[in-house]
Amino acid sequence: MKHLAIFILLQILIIYYSDLQAQWVQTNGLYGGIITCFASNGTKVYTGTVNNDLFCSTTNGEYWTKINYSLSNRWVHSITISGSNILVGTDDSGVYISENDGVQWTQTNYGLTDTHVLTLASIGTNIYAGTTDGEIYLSTNGGASWVKVYIGSTWSSVRAFTASGTNILAGTDE
Repeated sequence: MKHLAIFILLQILIIYYSDLQAQWVQTNGLYGGIITCFASNGTKVYTGTVNNDLFCSTTNGEYWTKINYSLSNRWVHSITISGSNILVGTDDSGVYISENDGVQWTQTNYGLTDTHVLTLASIGTNIYAGTTDGEIYLSTNGGASWVKVYIGSTWSSVRAFTASGTNILAGTDE
């Protein structure tokens, strides 16, 4: 009887574990590139790569369309959506904004002293940018200009943001 109970318990665990594994489905994704970031807006999913590419999917990642033809040679570290605008943080060229779903991009760095933007986040109309110099910038006008709101250690980069209510949490090297 004891062996039967253990056998049944093991079978339940195996079935439960198999169900957990089944939640992930591989798509016909972006092969050959390293994905650095994602953002979504409704049914659209955006991703950036280290190969200087930015893509959009309207099929839950099944198919992707390149959308950065006017944003060439820019390593995309981060993406955020603010209203109907897409903003990307790049390796050495700061922030770019598109007001037309990625058809055209405009550099928008007024006030940024460090243009190595590793992370972006938006809460309402506030947009935050984190840089390799450990600085955090805030834009309250859709990315048109930036104000430094935090100066961290020069040895620490701001690598990640997330919004929690009206708060912004930052992840750094230290």
